[in-house]
Amino acid sequence: MNALQFDLHVHAGSELWGTPREEFFVALDALDIQLSGLLDHAEFYYNPPPEWVRNSIERQKERVIDLKDATVEGFRAFCQELQAVRSTVTHDFLIGLEFADVGRLPESFLEYPEYVSNCFSISSDDGVAHGSMAVEGIHRFGQKIRASGKPGVVNHAFRSLACKARDAALAGEALANESLICRDDIRRVCDATMEAGVFLELNTGTIRMIEDSQEALDFFVYVLRLIEEFGPDMSVGSDSHQPTPPLTDGIRYVLAEKAISDTRFEVLIERMSGLRA
Repeated sequence: MNALQFDLHVHAGSELWGTPREEFFVALDALDIQLSGLLDHAEFYYNPPPEWVRNSIERQKERVIDLKDATVEGFRAFCQELQAVRSTVTHDFLIGLEFADVGRLPESFLEYPEYVSNCFSISSDDGVAHGSMAVEGIHRFGQKIRASGKPGVVNHAFRSLACKARDAALAGEALANESLICRDDIRRVCDATMEAGVFLELNTGTIRMIEDSQEALDFFVYVLRLIEEFGPDMSVGSDSHQPTPPLTDGIRYVLAEKAISDTRFEVLIERMSGLRA
């Protein structure tokens, strides 16, 4: 078993995009995924929904759940539907909830999922010293997770930085790691996840987004090496809305660079295996 046989960040719920749920399960089985995490966005059940959900609906012109009926009961029904199909697939899966704003998440939503993820990305344009805004959010997330008794994951925390590195490199701009984020910022984020008792996600989807830039891949390797050094528990997730093969050229490169050690991957597998429902 290897770490890429785990994917704790896939979307096969009541989404505005993606593969029909039954086909998604079958495809994950075919990809030899051993444990997946099926996330649905909490914001799809808010009434009224946040602006980004309304914009998505306007673009897609479709919605599985009618927003006028969007409530925590809708999310509970989604969880019940997923529970009913456990016997039809060969791999294990966790039913998860992803949300962006811990302050807007109703406590009642936390009764039903098996794990919870906080979706945000750290940017050097936060208006504060690099990772400090994210650190505050991680602490709030940790408090809510401890109260719920659920395991938690901080999703794709460094995605915006990796994409900024890619854009700079593709524009021919000189790329210096320290100009994007410094060692102390990454340490603060890692320390915050450990203090909060949550996982920090190794997001393979981020690697896919930047693999057209060697400089950006090298930047991401730099970030991962610091995460390896600082030692938070990690999970693996793709953030995919379509069944996605776990290996691409970019992911092979990152693995070959040993940004995450074999020993850490063994621990990562052990920790993720412990989340099985």
